[in-house]
Amino acid sequence: MEPRLKRPRRGLLSPGWIASHLFVAAMVVLMVNLGFWQLRRHDERRAANAETAAALARDPVDLAGLLSTGDLPSDYTAVTATGRYVEGAEVLIANRSFEGQAGSWLATPLRLDSAPADGTSSLDGSVSSADGATSSLDGSVSSADGAASSSGGSVSPAG
Repeated sequence: MEPRLKRPRRGLLSPGWIASHLFVAAMVVLMVNLGFWQLRRHDERRAANAETAAALARDPVDLAGLLSTGDLPSDYTAVTATGRYVEGAEVLIANRSFEGQAGSWLATPLRLDSAPADGTSSLDGSVSSADGATSSLDGSVSSADGAASSSGGSVSPAG
C-alpha cells in the first residue's frame, strides 16, 4: 500500500481566513501609526507647555506701552495696567471654576489712564455658588475713587 499524502486544508486558503488575517494586519499597522502619532503629539504639547511657562516667567510688560506702539504681545504675556474701573459695567461670566470651586468670574472694564477712550477687560475675581449654576453680587467691585491698578494679568489667545 502506498502512503497517503495529506492534502492541505482548504480552510487555510478560504476567503474568510485570508480576509480576517488581512484585517488583523491592517489593524496592527493602524495601531502602530497611532502610537507614533501619540508620541509626536506629546512632543508638540511639551513644546507648547514650555513656551507658555517661559512667557509666564518673564517680567510683566506695561499694557499702555504695547497699545501705543500697536504691537501685539505674544500669547500668555504678563501685563500691568493702570486706570479706572468702569462702574456699573461689570460682567458675570457663568459656569467657570476657581481652585475646584464652581461659580462665575467677575470681569470689569478698566479704562486705561493712557488711552481714555479704550477699555480693557480686567478679571477681578471669582464668585462661587453652592450649586455651580447661579451667582449673585451684593455690589460692584471698585475702589472708593474708581482708581485701579492691575498687575500680573496675562494676555491669552481668544481660542
